[in-house]
Amino acid sequence: MAQDREFPPAFRVKKSRGQSIAIWILSILLLLTTTAFYFYHQHVTEQFSAYNQTNEDTSATNGMASMSDLNHWRNATFTIPEYDDIPENFQRSIVKIFIDNGYYNGDDQANYFFTKIPDRAKGVFAYGYFTGGNEIEMAFLLEKQDFESSSLFIIASNGDLLYWKEISSELPTINSFKQGAKIYTDEMVLKPSKLDGLIANNKGTKYAYVYNQKAKTFDKYYQYTEAEIRASKENFELAESNEDEYVE
Repeated sequence: MAQDREFPPAFRVKKSRGQSIAIWILSILLLLTTTAFYFYHQHVTEQFSAYNQTNEDTSATNGMASMSDLNHWRNATFTIPEYDDIPENFQRSIVKIFIDNGYYNGDDQANYFFTKIPDRAKGVFAYGYFTGGNEIEMAFLLEKQDFESSSLFIIASNGDLLYWKEISSELPTINSFKQGAKIYTDEMVLKPSKLDGLIANNKGTKYAYVYNQKAKTFDKYYQYTEAEIRASKENFELAESNEDEYVE
């Protein structure tokens, strides 16, 4: 029967040293791989963060506040749930308008704000393709701290300010109308509107705002009431009658 053979001590030492060297090399390679992966991950993360920051800063210069500014000022700007459904791009644009104009600085003579009355809030913003383009635009009303004056803003989807008008001693509501809706323009004759437009309703008056594509601004048209149309017609008929009597 064959006897078990033992390797010489010198061979066993060499084998043990070889294993140690192999383990040491593998450990070094693993450490290098882990380190390389860590720095690569850090580089990608930094690049991604820089990309996001660049895009955010670019958006801020293009008429929109940054997301951090929106998150900071959201509750101070949109104070009641009726404003929650305003799209984020328009919310960012509105916050930028507030920041740029100092509406957060506490100056009662300069500050404007969105109404906090739920029933009225439904009538202080509207949407339409007001300039005839392919992207939706927004009109909104802010109230002044004197509680009797307003400002009308119309902005593009990227935050560009298309129109601004201060409305003294009035707190109107607004609603939009579609292209083709009949309105009064330069005379007491209803004509189809060439573009989407806006109606501002005051206590005793009503105005239509329609974009003038040549002048690149909005024209404002007084909207006659039925009583005014009727009175005008009666006056015209009376004038014709008097003219006929004079001729005779």
